[in-house]
Amino acid sequence: MLAVSLLIFTMMALTRANNSSEVLSINERGPCPNNWDHYEGRCFHFVPRPLTWAKAQSNCQSMGANLASIHSIEENHKIRSIIEANAVMLENTWIGGSDCQSVGSWFWIDGTPFNFQEWCGDPRPSPGQNCIRINSGGKCWDNLNCFFGLESMCVKPAN
Repeated sequence: MLAVSLLIFTMMALTRANNSSEVLSINERGPCPNNWDHYEGRCFHFVPRPLTWAKAQSNCQSMGANLASIHSIEENHKIRSIIEANAVMLENTWIGGSDCQSVGSWFWIDGTPFNFQEWCGDPRPSPGQNCIRINSGGKCWDNLNCFFGLESMCVKPAN
């Protein structure tokens, strides 16, 4: 009976040790998965493959994210710095803005309010140019035809 009790105690101790080491390794990575950048409670991931806007959104969704919405000048600068560190085509990266629902009325794909804008002048209210790219000219946003293949920026909440 003592041998069985000792065996159960040892198994419980080993199980707890394994679980605590798993928790430690998760916590060591921080609030974002590997290859994601943390900023203000959100995780950003740059995708260097050229995709259409819709395929870029689908790709982000496959990672539990959306194309990035941007809500402040500081967040815009952070995203630009991630792009500059990783991009092949610096002037062309999809973010999650679109006016597909109504030309000239911009929305974020994640449903958050469109409360910040960094346009290169006014967006062109052109049919077919319904999606937003960042870094047009290196500093601002521009609307573009959604069928172009561009790199993209995904975002999801930090753990």
